[in-house]
Amino acid sequence: MISSVFLENIFTWMGNNLILAVIPLVLSFFIFQYSLWEKHNEANVVSIFFRVIHILAMLVFFVFLPNAPYTITDLIHLIRQIRDYKYFDLTDSQILYGLIPQYFIFIFLGMSCYTIAFRNFVVFMQHINLKKGIIVLLKITIPIFMAFGVFLGRNYRYNSWAIILHFPSMLQILFTEIKKPSFYFYIIYFYVAIIILYECLSIFYRTLLPNLFGVNKKGE
Repeated sequence: MISSVFLENIFTWMGNNLILAVIPLVLSFFIFQYSLWEKHNEANVVSIFFRVIHILAMLVFFVFLPNAPYTITDLIHLIRQIRDYKYFDLTDSQILYGLIPQYFIFIFLGMSCYTIAFRNFVVFMQHINLKKGIIVLLKITIPIFMAFGVFLGRNYRYNSWAIILHFPSMLQILFTEIKKPSFYFYIIYFYVAIIILYECLSIFYRTLLPNLFGVNKKGE
Protein backbone atom coordinates (compact mmCIF):
# COMPACT_ATOMS: atom_id res chain seq x y z
CA MET A 1 0.00 0.00 0.00
CA ILE A 2 1.32 3.43 -0.98
CA SER A 3 1.61 5.79 1.95
CA SER A 4 0.06 9.22 1.48
CA VAL A 5 3.46 10.77 2.16
CA PHE A 6 4.74 9.59 -1.24
CA LEU A 7 1.96 11.37 -3.11
CA GLU A 8 2.21 14.39 -0.86
CA ASN A 9 5.92 14.67 -1.65
CA ILE A 10 5.31 14.48 -5.40
CA PHE A 11 2.37 16.85 -5.64
CA THR A 12 3.65 19.50 -3.26
CA TRP A 13 7.27 20.50 -2.76
CA MET A 14 8.96 17.84 -4.94
CA GLY A 15 6.86 18.76 -7.95
CA ASN A 16 7.35 22.48 -7.38
CA ASN A 17 11.11 22.18 -6.95
CA LEU A 18 11.48 20.01 -10.04
CA ILE A 19 9.60 22.58 -12.11
CA LEU A 20 12.04 25.23 -10.90
CA ALA A 21 14.95 22.90 -11.74
CA VAL A 22 13.63 22.34 -15.26
CA ILE A 23 13.43 26.08 -16.04
CA PRO A 24 17.22 26.61 -16.48
CA LEU A 25 17.42 23.35 -18.44
CA VAL A 26 14.80 24.57 -20.93
CA LEU A 27 16.39 28.03 -21.07
CA SER A 28 19.79 26.51 -21.85
CA PHE A 29 18.53 24.90 -25.06
CA PHE A 30 17.21 28.25 -26.31
CA ILE A 31 19.96 30.56 -25.06
CA PHE A 32 23.08 28.55 -25.81
CA GLN A 33 22.58 28.09 -29.53
CA TYR A 34 25.83 28.83 -31.30
CA SER A 35 24.08 29.32 -34.64
CA LEU A 36 22.04 32.24 -33.28
CA TRP A 37 25.11 33.88 -31.76
CA GLU A 38 27.11 33.44 -34.97
CA LYS A 39 24.23 34.78 -37.05
CA HIS A 40 24.44 38.13 -35.25
CA ASN A 41 28.19 38.74 -35.31
CA GLU A 42 28.16 41.87 -37.42
CA ALA A 43 28.79 45.35 -36.08
CA ASN A 44 25.31 46.75 -36.66
CA VAL A 45 22.49 47.89 -34.40
CA VAL A 46 20.43 44.72 -34.80
CA SER A 47 23.35 42.41 -33.98
CA ILE A 48 24.45 44.49 -31.00
CA PHE A 49 20.87 44.60 -29.69
CA PHE A 50 20.56 40.83 -30.08
CA ARG A 51 23.79 40.17 -28.21
CA VAL A 52 22.76 42.46 -25.37
CA ILE A 53 19.46 40.56 -25.10
CA HIS A 54 21.40 37.29 -25.29
CA ILE A 55 23.68 38.30 -22.41
CA LEU A 56 20.68 39.39 -20.32
CA ALA A 57 19.06 36.01 -21.03
CA MET A 58 22.24 34.32 -19.78
CA LEU A 59 21.97 36.27 -16.54
CA VAL A 60 18.37 35.07 -16.15
CA PHE A 61 19.61 31.53 -16.77
CA PHE A 62 22.18 31.79 -13.98
CA VAL A 63 19.64 33.32 -11.61
CA PHE A 64 17.45 30.22 -12.00
CA LEU A 65 20.26 27.66 -12.20
CA PRO A 66 20.74 27.23 -8.40
CA ASN A 67 17.22 25.79 -8.24
CA ALA A 68 18.53 22.55 -9.78
CA PRO A 69 21.29 21.70 -7.25
CA TYR A 70 19.00 22.99 -4.50
CA THR A 71 17.30 19.59 -4.68
CA ILE A 72 20.28 18.16 -2.79
CA THR A 73 19.22 20.02 0.33
CA ASP A 74 15.77 18.46 0.24
CA LEU A 75 17.32 15.41 1.88
CA ILE A 76 16.38 17.24 5.05
CA HIS A 77 12.78 16.15 4.37
CA LEU A 78 13.90 12.52 4.07
CA ILE A 79 15.63 12.72 7.44
CA ARG A 80 12.53 14.23 9.02
CA GLN A 81 10.19 11.66 7.49
CA ILE A 82 12.38 8.74 8.59
CA ARG A 83 12.80 10.18 12.06
CA ASP A 84 9.05 10.71 12.43
CA TYR A 85 8.07 7.54 10.57
CA LYS A 86 5.27 6.80 13.04
CA TYR A 87 3.71 10.20 12.44
CA PHE A 88 3.88 9.67 8.66
CA ASP A 89 2.60 6.10 9.07
CA LEU A 90 5.62 4.57 7.31
CA THR A 91 6.83 1.00 7.65
CA ASP A 92 10.45 -0.12 7.30
CA SER A 93 9.68 -1.59 3.88
CA GLN A 94 8.03 1.61 2.68
CA ILE A 95 11.07 3.61 3.75
CA LEU A 96 13.58 1.21 2.18
CA TYR A 97 11.78 0.41 -1.07
CA GLY A 98 9.68 3.54 -1.53
CA LEU A 99 10.82 6.66 0.29
CA ILE A 100 14.59 6.39 -0.21
CA PRO A 101 14.29 5.53 -3.96
CA GLN A 102 11.84 8.43 -4.36
CA TYR A 103 14.38 10.88 -2.97
CA PHE A 104 17.17 9.31 -5.03
CA ILE A 105 15.17 9.79 -8.25
CA PHE A 106 14.20 13.32 -7.22
CA ILE A 107 17.80 14.41 -6.60
CA PHE A 108 18.97 12.57 -9.72
CA LEU A 109 16.47 14.49 -11.85
CA GLY A 110 17.32 17.81 -10.22
CA MET A 111 21.07 17.38 -10.65
CA SER A 112 20.55 16.07 -14.19
CA CYS A 113 18.84 19.35 -15.03
CA TYR A 114 21.84 21.20 -13.64
CA THR A 115 24.40 18.99 -15.37
CA ILE A 116 22.85 19.18 -18.83
CA ALA A 117 22.06 22.90 -18.55
CA PHE A 118 25.54 23.80 -17.33
CA ARG A 119 27.18 21.63 -19.96
CA ASN A 120 25.14 23.39 -22.65
CA PHE A 121 26.70 26.61 -21.35
CA VAL A 122 30.22 25.14 -21.39
CA VAL A 123 29.84 23.81 -24.94
CA PHE A 124 28.51 27.20 -26.04
CA MET A 125 31.57 28.89 -24.55
CA GLN A 126 33.77 26.50 -26.50
CA HIS A 127 31.94 27.19 -29.75
CA ILE A 128 32.42 30.95 -29.45
CA ASN A 129 36.15 30.22 -29.06
CA LEU A 130 36.54 31.36 -25.50
CA LYS A 131 40.01 30.50 -24.22
CA LYS A 132 40.27 27.13 -22.52
CA GLY A 133 41.73 28.67 -19.37
CA ILE A 134 38.74 31.00 -19.02
CA ILE A 135 36.32 28.10 -19.51
CA VAL A 136 38.09 26.09 -16.81
CA LEU A 137 37.95 29.13 -14.53
CA LEU A 138 34.21 29.47 -15.15
CA LYS A 139 33.65 25.78 -14.43
CA ILE A 140 35.46 26.20 -11.12
CA THR A 141 34.00 29.52 -9.98
CA ILE A 142 30.35 29.38 -11.10
CA PRO A 143 29.55 26.47 -8.72
CA ILE A 144 30.63 28.78 -5.86
CA PHE A 145 27.79 31.13 -6.76
CA MET A 146 25.49 28.12 -7.13
CA ALA A 147 26.45 27.02 -3.62
CA PHE A 148 25.71 30.50 -2.30
CA GLY A 149 22.33 30.46 -4.04
CA VAL A 150 21.55 27.07 -2.50
CA PHE A 151 22.60 28.39 0.89
CA LEU A 152 20.28 31.40 0.60
CA GLY A 153 17.41 29.21 -0.55
CA ARG A 154 17.75 26.64 2.23
CA ASN A 155 18.62 28.93 5.12
CA TYR A 156 16.78 32.14 4.24
CA ARG A 157 14.08 30.81 1.89
CA TYR A 158 15.08 33.21 -0.89
CA ASN A 159 13.92 32.30 -4.38
CA SER A 160 15.36 33.18 -7.79
CA TRP A 161 13.69 36.56 -8.17
CA ALA A 162 14.84 37.65 -4.73
CA ILE A 163 18.07 38.83 -6.36
CA ILE A 164 15.97 41.59 -7.94
CA LEU A 165 13.39 42.18 -5.21
CA HIS A 166 15.66 41.80 -2.17
CA PHE A 167 19.17 42.43 -3.45
CA PRO A 168 20.17 44.88 -0.65
CA SER A 169 19.04 42.42 2.03
CA MET A 170 20.94 39.62 0.29
CA LEU A 171 24.12 41.71 0.43
CA GLN A 172 23.47 42.40 4.10
CA ILE A 173 23.10 38.66 4.73
CA LEU A 174 26.35 38.02 2.88
CA PHE A 175 28.27 40.56 4.96
CA THR A 176 26.79 39.04 8.12
CA GLU A 177 27.38 35.41 7.18
CA ILE A 178 31.01 35.78 6.08
CA LYS A 179 31.85 36.44 9.72
CA LYS A 180 30.59 32.98 10.70
CA PRO A 181 32.75 29.83 10.26
CA SER A 182 29.60 27.80 9.60
CA PHE A 183 28.96 29.84 6.44
CA TYR A 184 32.20 28.60 4.86
CA PHE A 185 31.37 25.04 5.85
CA TYR A 186 28.01 25.27 4.07
CA ILE A 187 29.50 26.85 0.94
CA ILE A 188 32.36 24.34 0.72
CA TYR A 189 29.97 21.46 1.37
CA PHE A 190 27.51 22.48 -1.35
CA TYR A 191 30.33 23.44 -3.72
CA VAL A 192 32.02 20.05 -3.44
CA ALA A 193 28.69 18.23 -3.72
CA ILE A 194 27.75 20.16 -6.87
CA ILE A 195 31.16 19.59 -8.49
CA ILE A 196 31.23 15.85 -7.72
CA LEU A 197 27.66 15.21 -8.82
CA TYR A 198 28.18 17.27 -11.98
CA GLU A 199 31.27 15.32 -12.97
CA CYS A 200 29.68 11.96 -12.16
CA LEU A 201 26.53 12.74 -14.11
CA SER A 202 28.60 14.11 -17.00
CA ILE A 203 30.37 10.76 -17.24
CA PHE A 204 27.03 8.97 -16.95
CA TYR A 205 25.41 10.94 -19.75
CA ARG A 206 28.47 10.84 -21.99
CA THR A 207 28.33 7.06 -21.71
CA LEU A 208 24.57 6.75 -22.05
CA LEU A 209 23.94 9.43 -24.68
CA PRO A 210 27.23 10.10 -26.50
CA ASN A 211 25.56 11.68 -29.53
CA LEU A 212 23.37 14.07 -27.58
CA PHE A 213 25.51 14.85 -24.57
CA GLY A 214 28.95 13.49 -24.98
CA VAL A 215 31.75 14.43 -27.28
CA ASN A 216 31.52 17.84 -28.87
CA LYS A 217 33.54 19.19 -31.75
CA LYS A 218 36.42 20.14 -29.52
CA GLY A 219 36.56 16.68 -28.03
CA GLU A 220 35.68 17.39 -24.43
